[in-house]
Amino acid sequence: MNDKRIIIGFGTGRCGLTSLTETLNRQASAGVSYYQPPFLPWQRSESPNVVPQRLEMLLRRDPECVPGDVASFYLLYLEEMIQSHPGIRAVCLKRPCEESVTSFCRWLDRYGPLRYDHWSNQSVGKLQHDPVWTRIYPQYETSSREDGLRRYWHEYYQRAEELAEQFPEQVRMFDMAMALNSESGLRDLLSFVGIPEGEQVVATGVREKAFEDSEQPQPRAPVPSNHPLDPRRCLVLVPFNSPILPQCEDSLRALEQRGYPVRRVGGFAAIDQGRNQLATDAMMDGFEETMWVDSDVSFDPASVDQLRAHQLPICCGIYSQKGKRSIAAHVLPGTPQIEFGQDGGLLELLYAATGFLHVRREVYSKMQKQLDLQVCNERFERPMVTYFQPMTIEFDSGSWYLAEDYSFSHRARQCGYKIMADTTIRLWHHGMFRYGWEDSGREVDRYTSFTLNLPDGPERKSDQSRPV
Repeated sequence: MNDKRIIIGFGTGRCGLTSLTETLNRQASAGVSYYQPPFLPWQRSESPNVVPQRLEMLLRRDPECVPGDVASFYLLYLEEMIQSHPGIRAVCLKRPCEESVTSFCRWLDRYGPLRYDHWSNQSVGKLQHDPVWTRIYPQYETSSREDGLRRYWHEYYQRAEELAEQFPEQVRMFDMAMALNSESGLRDLLSFVGIPEGEQVVATGVREKAFEDSEQPQPRAPVPSNHPLDPRRCLVLVPFNSPILPQCEDSLRALEQRGYPVRRVGGFAAIDQGRNQLATDAMMDGFEETMWVDSDVSFDPASVDQLRAHQLPICCGIYSQKGKRSIAAHVLPGTPQIEFGQDGGLLELLYAATGFLHVRREVYSKMQKQLDLQVCNERFERPMVTYFQPMTIEFDSGSWYLAEDYSFSHRARQCGYKIMADTTIRLWHHGMFRYGWEDSGREVDRYTSFTLNLPDGPERKSDQSRPV
């Protein structure tokens, strides 16, 4: 590792970090990014390569510039970074606690259709976690976002002060208002990071933007009404590789007429990757529910309302597999029979297929946190959480390879959720013909001879000499 200077900016957030980035980049010799992905989680990764990889990434930039990055997540990694690369100059901006709390809450409440709380373990219901951003903050056992924020602020700056005392040549704390809005404060900051006085570009009065578009992507979920079954809360997801069947498309268009947003997304060679991406996008865009529909399944649009009305975390419809006497689901051991249609009802499954599956946001959030699911592909601007990554489990003294749909069910069950099915819902699975419930339990009757009654002609016979 060489001793080239690297500039790191950090602070709790809502403390002038965007303005700090702009100020540094006004200097001719600096090339500083803002929240360079991949994000570093608050819970330190067990990987020993995280810090070396981050330093190498920063040092690969334009050799003519002083590289750097500004982000709140450097706090817990900074000591190791300095020990590995003493050329670091780390600027910590500090804003008064109550100003920071007020700014965070105002910004998060106006971010989109959902209100976010990154600091509480109990963020369910009205306050939600984000699949990418929440993990860069600590979570506390509190139901109050403000209390969690205050604790975060105090612990953050306590640790920052310790680092400044331990590494006075590399770390300094600056008051946000003084450092960004006064000439003396700004020159002091620029001199600390190594910008010679004669080369300093001083522009005082730079203020934090009210809402930084660069900090989080603008969500695409529409703002729903207060009604719990408002269709705008639920995003219908339709991944496909071959064209969507007309019967399915008719049902999807009917859902759109009811007010449901529908995303038809093709081109994923690996269906697990496609589902991971679509689910992550839906969570980041602020949707409260997802409704998975396969492109070869047709249904009554009212069936989606019916699933959602159960108010269950996970609920699905059951359909027949194509070409097999089997349903596209795995029942609980010991299940004697399944009643479909008018005599049906709610039934717990072991695993469900994703051809007609309703999942609420809480399932994705709990699954990611409790099972420590990876966030992948941040460098490609579309992060992806591995909700549907295939897995193997021990089964009957051997191993069972679970595809993406059963793997999702298995993870949900690990998190304490039941996989429920509404067996009154009629679904059709389209292949060589339209498969229904009945095809899961019996062979279609075949005959050596068959009379086909035509509406406008005499009876005609079709002789099949070979039974099928």
